[in-house]
Amino acid sequence: MKYQIIYDQPGRLRLRSGMYAFTEQQGYSLAALLRQNPAVLSVEVTYRNGGILIYYKDGYRDAVLQLVSSIKKDALT
Repeated sequence: MKYQIIYDQPGRLRLRSGMYAFTEQQGYSLAALLRQNPAVLSVEVTYRNGGILIYYKDGYRDAVLQLVSSIKKDALT
């Protein structure tokens, strides 16, 4: 999934994929998929602007970004 890092602090990432990057239902699937990772503490997704807010365990920033990068829009239902 393509994204831009909007906010980056230890334990918190705000990403933006852009308007219409995913549908509302795909947003729910995306959040559920991210929550399955033990490093992810919580996720908020806004489909209207393609926003993804991720709270994660300290030290897992790169792993979380790799996870988001590996997600294919076609895999979201």
